[in-house]
Parts: sequence; C-alpha cells; structure tokens
Amino acid sequence: MPRWATAPPEVREGLLDGRNPTPEARAAREQRVVDTALAFAEGEAGTQDLNPEWDREFMRVCAAQDIAAFDAYEAGEMAAEAGNSSHEVRGWVAAFSALGATGRYEVGYEYYRPIRHFIAGFGVMTARREDTPR
Repeated sequence: MPRWATAPPEVREGLLDGRNPTPEARAAREQRVVDTALAFAEGEAGTQDLNPEWDREFMRVCAAQDIAAFDAYEAGEMAAEAGNSSHEVRGWVAAFSALGATGRYEVGYEYYRPIRHFIAGFGVMTARREDTPR
C-alpha cells in the first residue's frame, strides 16, 4: 500500500491523478492487491494485522448509545489500533451521532467478521429510533 511520505514520484503522481489508469496499470495494481491479500492471510505481509477486538468494542459503543465516547477517539490512535481503514469508522460515528441526536435508538441487527483474505474486518449494524413503529 503506497504511502505519500515514502512513495517514489511516479507513485505520488498516481495517487494524485490515478483515476484513469491504463489497462496494464490497473491489472498490475489489482495483482499487487491480490498478492498482498494472499500474503496477509498467510501472516507473511508487512502490513498491520486486523484488530477484531477494537472493531467489536467500537460496535459495542455504537449499540450502547455511548455517543460521548466518540469524542475520546483520536485519528492517530485509531490508525495505530484499528489500522489504515479506520477512516471508515468516521462514517459510523457520523451516522450514530446523527441518530442519537434525534433520540434513543435500538440496534436491530449486528454482524462482524474479520476476513484475512480481504485484509479487513467487515461489520454491519442496523439501528432505528426506539419510537419508530415496526
């Protein structure tokens, strides 16, 4: 996974303006992702491991309506604990904060599964205001 601070100039250019890669460049990028995922699943990639405990605790905070706990999260700490995809958590924070601002809510469905071959933990949660008719 390229990082701005360590990427060579041609990779930086691709990060800034890489929306329309050539078919060859797209195929090469896809193969790198597949190769990395296979290595990660075998414990041989140099990338940060999944942290299902952190993911599940975050989902518990969402379900518990502990909106104030979101204020304790810091971006750097989240990346260190939850990995580079922790930015996706901000969408959950926004959704549950907005829902919580309208009143009490209840979680109707919750699912989580770490999938090493995808280099990610996948979570789904549905919630609705408690006063919403079923």
